[in-house]
Amino acid sequence: MGKGRGERSAGSCPPQHPQSFRCLKSRPGSPPLQGEGQGEDGVISMPSLGKSLIVIGLIIAFVGVLLSLAGRIPWLGRLPGDIYVKRENFTFYFPLATSIIISVVLSFIMWLLRK
Repeated sequence: MGKGRGERSAGSCPPQHPQSFRCLKSRPGSPPLQGEGQGEDGVISMPSLGKSLIVIGLIIAFVGVLLSLAGRIPWLGRLPGDIYVKRENFTFYFPLATSIIISVVLSFIMWLLRK
């Protein structure tokens, strides 16, 4: 008899997730999906996960230090190009120039780290 609803072979993929990791891995003829820190079965190893969490924690701590020191830089947030509108009961502030400068500096730092 045919396969009933919910029954499928070991290598088949559910129709709602045909591009999921397990389905790509199980397709015959597809390239191996192993990367650094992954074992033969495609599972991420604990040491690489631990290192990733440490790096993420250091990045969060660095951003926290930057945010706490940002108040000591007098021109940050008051550049020409920052939009500031103040009315009687309404204030709108959008730091456009500050955002652009921070984006350029962070992009340069990331470029240096990738080199």
